[in-house]
Amino acid sequence: MRKIFFIIFAIVFCPAACNSPKITQVVSPSQLPYESPNPSVTPTIEFAATQIPATAKVTSHLTMPTFTPTFDTKTIVTVTPVSKAVCPKENPTVPNFDVCKNGGCSIPDGKTILNYLNSGGRLDGIKFIGEVADFTGDGVKDLLAYSDGEFSVYGCNDGKYQVIWEFKGTQRTPHLDYIGDLNRDGVPELIIINAERHAFLSIQIFEWNGSEFVSLIKRIVDSYVFDFLGGVAFEYKVSDLNNDGVKEVIGVDNELFTYEGLAGIPLRRFTTILAWNGRNYVVVSDEPSPPTYRFQAIQDADYEVLHGRYEKALNLYHEAIFNDKLEWWSKERHEFEVYTALNSYFEKDSRNYTIFLTMTPTPYPTMATVPPDKTEYPRLAAYAYYRIMLVYFVQGNKAEAETTYETLQQKFADNQYSAPYVEMATSFWNAYQSLQNITIACDAAIEYSIKHPSVLIPLGSDYHGVQSKIYKPEDVCPF
Repeated sequence: MRKIFFIIFAIVFCPAACNSPKITQVVSPSQLPYESPNPSVTPTIEFAATQIPATAKVTSHLTMPTFTPTFDTKTIVTVTPVSKAVCPKENPTVPNFDVCKNGGCSIPDGKTILNYLNSGGRLDGIKFIGEVADFTGDGVKDLLAYSDGEFSVYGCNDGKYQVIWEFKGTQRTPHLDYIGDLNRDGVPELIIINAERHAFLSIQIFEWNGSEFVSLIKRIVDSYVFDFLGGVAFEYKVSDLNNDGVKEVIGVDNELFTYEGLAGIPLRRFTTILAWNGRNYVVVSDEPSPPTYRFQAIQDADYEVLHGRYEKALNLYHEAIFNDKLEWWSKERHEFEVYTALNSYFEKDSRNYTIFLTMTPTPYPTMATVPPDKTEYPRLAAYAYYRIMLVYFVQGNKAEAETTYETLQQKFADNQYSAPYVEMATSFWNAYQSLQNITIACDAAIEYSIKHPSVLIPLGSDYHGVQSKIYKPEDVCPF
């Protein structure tokens, strides 16, 4: 589902960074070829909750989910503090910066900052350009300054201040959003937001490893490794979800929701949880919002089966069968929604343009409303019963599997739309009864779907939207 779109996004928008499908390929936001921002905009450095740019205009969808911890806090290794760095002694005769002179104000450049600090200038006398804190865990305060679209950290080394880190981010718009010891190793982490075009936001988590600041996020999507978490109109929170003292990062990806031309198309927000595994912040949960459409419940259930979460899968299959609040979807509805959404978008654009020219806008033709597709429910419900039968077989519950198979036959064998799914279930059933082997029985079901590819289309195809799974024959029986 979404990972397919994410890969497409990465490949389309970062061809230079993503040209190798090797697991060692690390993709960073700073590698993406984004457009330059407005140079007159100067981001501020604040310690606050995530600040979404005004251009994003999204309603917060963050929740505080739960997850099963994968890291034993007893194994936390506290970084051994290094010897305190020796810094130049403060010289009270060195005046603080006067940034406003002769009616104009300016931020000092890096060379000026170093000269000031190494001549004995006080950190408090220059902290207006950034933040003063112990960013390296050596017991001595450092200066993180923002100037000319990049961060620079000034720390002491060999008795004098030096630039120990520079970070430009993407579009030269980094924003320091959080400082704190997330993983309880004794060294503070820095969460930095990068703002890119089209309201795309990303966060990176940096920590000093003794010689440099390194990114702690490690997200593996197929064969790519990403050191950031983000999306369109992205939001995040930091919270200790399981009260073990180690913080998790919860992000909501509002990807695609800011595009008016996609209104009405099946889209879902994804909540991603990053948790500390002792070395990196990794994805421990990546969940979509609850299904709105029946096909989404089916796809979610199939996804849970692939990951061995059978009880959750069974609940979702039952949702697909019995929840009358789930909406229908069809190829015709997809065409209608796309046409209507694009017309609305272009009509508004045309109206704005013609009003400017004092002309009368030409109305766009409307499309006839599409009636509900009465064929979708029997198809998806029959498929759900078939998959429930499979789960029971995998769990070794043959009695429930038999009951489910009989229910499928009774309810849907005589319906022309659901009959193919009943036949596919029968192919599995007969093969299993003959050899008592799930793998061989799956081969029979897959063979049926190869000969009758139309059974795959209602489950997930190109008209189900960009986040949908495109079903292949092997997806109908993955055991």
